[in-house]
Amino acid sequence: MSVKFALDSNSHRSLNLGLNMASNTDVQAKLRGLVDMLLGCLKDIKNPPITGIQNSLNFDATIIKNELGKLGLILANDATKMTLVCKPPCTPSAAIPTINAIGETLFRIYGHVASIPLSAGKTFTNEIKSTTGDIIYASAALANSFLDSPVDMSATNYGHLMSTGILWNACDLFQQLPSNNSTAVSKKWKEISALLEDAICEIVDLISENNQNENDDIDDGWDEILGESTITSSTLSTTEKEMGSLCLDLIKLVELLFKKILQRCIDPLNTTNKLNTKNIDNSQQNGINDTLDRFVELGNSVIDCADELGTSLYSPHNLEMIVSHANDLKSYSQELIGLAMLLTTGSHKEWFVLCDGQFTKKFQIIIDKSGL
Repeated sequence: MSVKFALDSNSHRSLNLGLNMASNTDVQAKLRGLVDMLLGCLKDIKNPPITGIQNSLNFDATIIKNELGKLGLILANDATKMTLVCKPPCTPSAAIPTINAIGETLFRIYGHVASIPLSAGKTFTNEIKSTTGDIIYASAALANSFLDSPVDMSATNYGHLMSTGILWNACDLFQQLPSNNSTAVSKKWKEISALLEDAICEIVDLISENNQNENDDIDDGWDEILGESTITSSTLSTTEKEMGSLCLDLIKLVELLFKKILQRCIDPLNTTNKLNTKNIDNSQQNGINDTLDRFVELGNSVIDCADELGTSLYSPHNLEMIVSHANDLKSYSQELIGLAMLLTTGSHKEWFVLCDGQFTKKFQIIIDKSGL
């Protein structure tokens, strides 16, 4: 015990002596090494090895969430210390241990994220990696702000105060991470649904604005200044408004479908997952995660189609394009319905069957209106 203490004391004395002799050049070297390490980690997160960890019997998503939450708090504290000791004029003996500490914290974060197996679920893993990427990038930007010759980080070389604030905000996101793939999908589905509502509002505004323009004959002088009519260039004809309304009906049906899928498919799977975590084997869990991830993939495709359909409704109409986007929207929505029907029975399944028929019917009305 006494020998160990003596050795430790000598080690501390040597370390302190070294730090006292450190210069600003040593600080710059440490900062540059930290930036280079973080950019390397960021590259690995964005482009992981093709052969990642497939399965892990010991993996617990809740533990990973809690560990990352704790490390996020430590990192926010480390960032505050680094800002205080590295800003000019910096004291090398205080700056170097702080840089080492923040580097160790970030490497622990990277290690946890790199250990997440593919079986944890794509949506969960993507959110963890996205948040971690933001944190690592913000940390690199903070360290970079103290370099005499900063690394080019795509025109995001902020000052240390702004970089610290950005890193704090990123660390806060670690406290809001999903506890598993089911909760990640539920969160993502609500975000997708909000985007769909935005698309609906845009089309409603387009039709309503044009109805208002029809009754607005006031000359505000802009036509003469711009040399063209600002109203007629964007005003929908009666036929175009009718087509817009039909497409709006189709997208509103998607909105209803999204609500039913959340209530009857995603949330029930989430509940089942929570209740039976200990009784579900790896193959069952993988099947649940694959299904949930497929909902998100198809949901994103539906949103892309809804946005494209909404954009195509501005005057002048290209009917072939409108019909094409409407068809894509119908097709992806019916794929969602097919997936939902695998998870439902009885009246719930019957509802999805009827919904499928409504998509076919509403799309046929659009075709008939287009005359194609």
